[in-house]
Amino acid sequence: MKGFDIYHGSGNVNFKRAHDAGYRIAMVKATEGKTFKDPKFATNVKAAKAAGFKVGAYHFARFTSPAVARQEARYFYGAVKGYLKYMDEPLALDLETNHAGNQLVASMQAFFRAEKAYRS
Repeated sequence: MKGFDIYHGSGNVNFKRAHDAGYRIAMVKATEGKTFKDPKFATNVKAAKAAGFKVGAYHFARFTSPAVARQEARYFYGAVKGYLKYMDEPLALDLETNHAGNQLVASMQAFFRAEKAYRS
């Protein structure tokens, strides 16, 4: 199944055209770091769903430690919780960093544990 990710910088996406071209999954950016909420998140989620997409949301990580990862997870969940009814795909993490090794693994684990706890 073909899909794509979208964020405010993608402009105004023609979801019907994308669906007609065979795309079926839209992963929509919700948040970045501890303070940025994508200004087009709600619009993109609703438009993608209305066009027949399976929709998911993602967080663009900026964390450098488990403590910050937990804060980012809290922020992410706070932004998406009102839109879970539109979600068909799992919540996801966009990780593009030079941060590596055990610290990265610990941070990712902290993020996912915290996000799961907020969903419970």
